[in-house]
Amino acid sequence: MLVELRHRVEREQGVFAPKAALYISCLARARCDFGQGGIKPEGATGEMALIREVIGDVPTIGFYAGGEIMAARLYGYTGVLTLFL
Repeated sequence: MLVELRHRVEREQGVFAPKAALYISCLARARCDFGQGGIKPEGATGEMALIREVIGDVPTIGFYAGGEIMAARLYGYTGVLTLFL
C-alpha cells in the first residue's frame, strides 16, 4: 500500500515530495513492532522503518490509537498514513 501511495502521488503531482506525514497506528500493532512488554525483538525493523524506507526522510509524527472509525464502524489493527503535500 505504501508503494501504491507513493506512485499515486508521483502520478498526480509529478513528483513525490511530501512536506510532512502523520501516522496513526492501532495499539495492537505495537505488540508486533515492539513485542511483549514494549521490548523490540532483535532484528525487527518495525512498520516505521518500512514507512521511512518507502516515503523517505519525511518529518513524521504519530501516535497509537484504540482503533479506526470509518462509516460508523470501528476497525482494529489498522494503520493510517496521511501525507501533507
